Amino acid sequence: MVDDLAQLKNMDDESLAAQVKPELEALELVRHAKLKVMALRKKAVRPIILIGLPFTGLIDFMLLFGRWFDGDNFGGLSIIFLGGLWYWVTEPKRQYTKNYKEEILPQIAQSLGNLKYLAKGKLIVDSLKSSKIVPHYNRQKCEDYFYGEYKGAKIELSEIKLEYESGSSDDRTVDVVFDGLVFLIDVPKDVHGHTVLLPNKNGFFEWFNKKSLGLERADLVSLEFEDIYDVYTNDQVEARYLVHPKMIESFTALSKEYEGGKLCAEYYNGRLLLLLPTKENHFEPADIHIEATNIATLIEMKHELVTVLSIVDELELAVRRHKQAV
Repeated sequence: MVDDLAQLKNMDDESLAAQVKPELEALELVRHAKLKVMALRKKAVRPIILIGLPFTGLIDFMLLFGRWFDGDNFGGLSIIFLGGLWYWVTEPKRQYTKNYKEEILPQIAQSLGNLKYLAKGKLIVDSLKSSKIVPHYNRQKCEDYFYGEYKGAKIELSEIKLEYESGSSDDRTVDVVFDGLVFLIDVPKDVHGHTVLLPNKNGFFEWFNKKSLGLERADLVSLEFEDIYDVYTNDQVEARYLVHPKMIESFTALSKEYEGGKLCAEYYNGRLLLLLPTKENHFEPADIHIEATNIATLIEMKHELVTVLSIVDELELAVRRHKQAV
């Protein structure tokens, strides 16, 4: 087992594969058992459909067109019947995922630098409501919560969907305002300002961001990133160090690792908050038909975590440069 995240950063992929081999072999046994159950159910479902579907079809016909029709009836029993069979046949896949998250992933997280993993745990999003980059929401769903420490800084990571529900009854609408990954990283005590980094906007949207944030526009050290991000702050000097080109490169690398959109970042209240929208559903096991001992997914997870650690490294250097300059 890797004792801490610092060791994970220097671990090669082959060593990682050897480290998690026992956990993956245990998962492979589960996979074979679930595949066997699925195969038996697929075989059993055919005669069930041949017998049951004509029966449910007849009931639907009588409800819609036959002697049972009274003007208020509706069919659909056949659809419910087929849907129930599909759920029954595919249940072993969901059991495999549940086993992976409850039994295997916590052990793998432990191997990946002594991280803790909680499938039902969640990053406390409500504690971030004072943030200027978290969209307005009134419904949330959190899953796959990781947390640990690196160089004394607590790191939290979770998949989060934020929604805003408005209206009532027939006029009710639910809009997804954010769907992706949220990172929360402790920053050194020497960081006191409030700095926000957003994807670049022009014209009216740039003006609106400045007004709504209540912060001043900050000039980036490197002009090449000004077409990518806009930075706003209440501490111009500190911001120049916190959004150093190396830090922005780390942000961009993180977006690429997770194949997400442009992230938003915010330094405030002693923390660095990162919002990374992504369409992928992360931290799921590979398809049940793929061998569990395939290490590719975990190597990808390791690279993603190392990218997060590089942000902590750059943050440490930025604070050091700032202190030397003051």
